[in-house]
Parts: sequence; structure tokens; C-alpha cells
Amino acid sequence: MMIQRLWIILICIFVLSGCGWSKNQSENTDNMDSMSDEEKVAYMKGGIIESQYENNFFDLELALPKSWIILSEEEMTRLMQTGEGIASESEATFDLTDLEILNLLGVFKYPFDEVVAMNPNLYLTAERLDEMKDIGSSEAYLEKARAGIEHLAETIVFDETMDTVTIQEKAFTKSQATIDLGYMVIYQVHYVTLTRGYALNIIATYMEDEDLEAFETMLGLGQ
Repeated sequence: MMIQRLWIILICIFVLSGCGWSKNQSENTDNMDSMSDEEKVAYMKGGIIESQYENNFFDLELALPKSWIILSEEEMTRLMQTGEGIASESEATFDLTDLEILNLLGVFKYPFDEVVAMNPNLYLTAERLDEMKDIGSSEAYLEKARAGIEHLAETIVFDETMDTVTIQEKAFTKSQATIDLGYMVIYQVHYVTLTRGYALNIIATYMEDEDLEAFETMLGLGQ
């Protein structure tokens, strides 16, 4: 569906590109020195345990509704490639020097083959900050993200102010956007915090307040 493709593109645009992992950068250590590159990537991405996403590297846990659809790593990669217009079917690499953006989690309310107006979703990514010398705060990161998308779609309107919220004892900057397509209005909330050399992004897309409440429950907001 066109709306689903548009939504995927919007998710991808919010994630900045063009940074790199310096080979001289010292590694964070969680007993990772003895891990292979493949094991390090798996550890940094976290995993699902009994409907709960757990990531020890970023110290984050999300309780996921059992009825929601959790994307596999291959599906997340395919969605990102679709959004970026990348047609390559090449195999993923575990070379850490190329590890600019980590796809951590993708969860959708409905199966992709179910016909709905739009499919509410939550997406987690982490972007390496090594070469983004002008990014010193989560607010600056979001300002750059906004600047990168505003000229691409007149239908996207950002709230003028950003808020600070606490998610699992970590301060995140919250940015909100309204996407008016004429025949429907979609909302997006973007939470970001800078941690361990990455910008940790949580991006929620929805139409109804009940779905926003579901996302806030997953994140433990207000607890």
C-alpha cells in the first residue's frame, strides 16, 4: 500500500546518514573484548525474550503486546532498503567499521497482509556519532533530523517545542510531527537520547490516541 511505503520512507528520513565508525575509536566494554564482531553486533542489537525486547548494551527493555508483529532482522533491513530506495539484495555484513546504523527493533500492530488505513508501528534504531562533530545534544540531533525532512514534504508539520521525558531512568528529547495527507492525518513521535557514542532513536507512528497509549506503555512512560 502507498501509505505504508510513505510511512517507511518517513521513518528512514528521520534517521540521519553519512556518519562512520572510526577504526581508532575505543570500544565500549561490556565484556565485549572477547566477542567476535558477529557476537558484538548481536549483543548491541539486543533480542526478544518472551514478548519483551531486552538490550543490555543500551540498557533498555520494552514489554511488547503479544498480538503485535515483531519484525525479523531481515524484514527490518528490507523495510529500510525500501524506504531508502535501495534495491540491493546483498548479504548483511558484520564488519564493525561499517556499523553506522543499528536496526534494533521494529514492531507493527497488524500483519502486513491485513488491509488497514495505516499500520501503527514502533521502530528503534541507533546511529553512531563518531563523525557528527556538530551534534552535542539530543536537541541538536533532532534539529538536524527536522531540517533534513522539512524540505521534502510540505505535509509534515513539527511542533515548535521539544520536551524532555524520562524513559527507564534516561532523559530523552521528544519531538512530535503531524503528517496531513489530505485524506488522513498521521502522527509521529520521535524520542532520542545520546548514549555510548550513539543517538538512540525511538520512533512511533500512529493515528489513534489508543495506539499512542500502547506505545507509552511499551516504553514505560509515566511509571
